[in-house]
Amino acid sequence: MKTSNCTPVNTPVIAKLFACAALLASCVPALAQTALLSNGSANPGVPALDEVALTGNNTPAPGAAAWSEVASAGTFAGNALAGVACGRDASDLAGGLRVSDDFVVPQGETWNLSSIECFAYQQGSALSLSGATLRIWNGPPGAPGSVVLFGDASTNRLQSVQATSTYRVFTTTVGPTITSPDTSRRVHRVALAASISLTAGTYWLDWQLQPAVAGTLVYAVPVTVAGVRTLPAWNARQLADGAWMGVLDTGKPDVSIDAAQDIAFIVSGTSVVGCDSIDFNQDTLFPDDQDLVDLLTVLAGGACSTGTCSDIDFNNDGLFPDDTDLIAFLSVLAGGPC
Repeated sequence: MKTSNCTPVNTPVIAKLFACAALLASCVPALAQTALLSNGSANPGVPALDEVALTGNNTPAPGAAAWSEVASAGTFAGNALAGVACGRDASDLAGGLRVSDDFVVPQGETWNLSSIECFAYQQGSALSLSGATLRIWNGPPGAPGSVVLFGDASTNRLQSVQATSTYRVFTTTVGPTITSPDTSRRVHRVALAASISLTAGTYWLDWQLQPAVAGTLVYAVPVTVAGVRTLPAWNARQLADGAWMGVLDTGKPDVSIDAAQDIAFIVSGTSVVGCDSIDFNQDTLFPDDQDLVDLLTVLAGGACSTGTCSDIDFNNDGLFPDDTDLIAFLSVLAGGPC
């Protein structure tokens, strides 16, 4: 077989490449688990807690620690919630308290989740948990039509609890009464196991943390942005007494307007961007040998036979030219995954 702008091609070699596609695909290194999203933060690996060395009234954090101060909008209106209760123990007959918030998987991506990290504290002590539960929904929990895609309210998903060097404190700039910042609410990073693949769309998490000591309260930390009491997209929910309701901060002073809140969490796993069409040369004939010939030619710096070939970043991972584009192409051409 000959193609314009290409050297003669050995058909048996092409056949062998097809036969090796599955083997080559199996050689692709496993994608590293990474932070995909941090709710309310521009950096997916950094929680939206507004961690600072000085409070609003310039009180320094002890040592190398940081404050996470409840947000205020100037000196006349601030939030009052340091945390949102999200715990349950054996004495809770109505299922205890749960919190929920949403996140978005971008168009063109599939997220393979491995864990959800939330941020929590217990008043006056280190956070001590006996378990945790997690669910992932395709809509707001409890809303008509919403379905649980992963998890339940009974399986223990707790992976780890790690103390941070951040302490949650109330606003130090809005009265009438200002509480001095202290270290009684140490924020902990709580990892919950998740195992599900999600295509583009909006999803909802809901979770519950179970204190090791019955009767103690556990609090999830809201998203905190300096100078902002709320934002239009904030829509966290809390389950209490069997009913889901929006999380509202009544504010400080009492005459302040109620402000919707979000909850801080980090979604971790891998992100897979879909591969391009296997009609690489866009001649409308596929699957055929010429697409592979053109891909190899263009990868080697040659010309496309049709003049309309796709870009060489076939797997859309942002890295090109590299071997994984060829491996992905062969895999898809043989009917395998991207």
